[in-house]
Amino acid sequence: MRFSLRKLLVAALACGAAGSLQAQPPWSGQTFLPDYSLLKAIPTKHGQDYVFLDQSFDPKSINGQVMIDQPEVLISPGSPYGGAKPDDLKAIAEFVRGRVGAQLTARGYQVVDAKGDGVIYLRIGITDLKLKNKRTPILAYTPVGFVLHTAVKAMEAFLQKMDITNVELQGEWLDASSGRQVAEGVATRGESVPGGAGKKMSYRDFETTIDDLGARFACRMDNARVAQEQRIDCSDSQARQARAPIPLH
Repeated sequence: MRFSLRKLLVAALACGAAGSLQAQPPWSGQTFLPDYSLLKAIPTKHGQDYVFLDQSFDPKSINGQVMIDQPEVLISPGSPYGGAKPDDLKAIAEFVRGRVGAQLTARGYQVVDAKGDGVIYLRIGITDLKLKNKRTPILAYTPVGFVLHTAVKAMEAFLQKMDITNVELQGEWLDASSGRQVAEGVATRGESVPGGAGKKMSYRDFETTIDDLGARFACRMDNARVAQEQRIDCSDSQARQARAPIPLH
């Protein structure tokens, strides 16, 4: 099935419900997105999204395929601990990419590794990451050549050495064929997910947080393919769970 890229991105990024806007945006000093001044606040039931869509972009139809680049990890200047081993950052990045991909796949989208006509290229920034060192140097030792073969095991191993007290996701959407930016956005964590207010997140807390953000993206893509009256507030997890699958074809 072929459908409008513009309609998909508008609905994917701008599904909202009544709510109050945050006084200050959450990206002060961040550099992942090309131009934060373009973002506009979109209130939702749980959390706050910020969105930009290039209105001058003349979209072609898309084919339901998404390329997900390896996420970038940006540690917050306000993090209690400001460093991390490369393998630990890779563990976070691959875990997030896998969970976001799983949410898209669950809604019928296909995650691919090759660009082409109609493919969306998604850049993800794991931003405002705050870490706290558990001060266990023996547990933190990484043997030369040691590799954990699954993202889950790598993430669990990381959380044995470090606490995560905050995380946000940012995204940039590109036309995979031309590389032209179509949209960008910042999705904040909603009140319904754990790990807020500087409290450390367990593995399950972190997984739930990332799954919620990935599910919101997939939900907004779904909204583009139904009539206005069938669209839901994608920050509402109960509404997402109650929604029947929407066939791509």
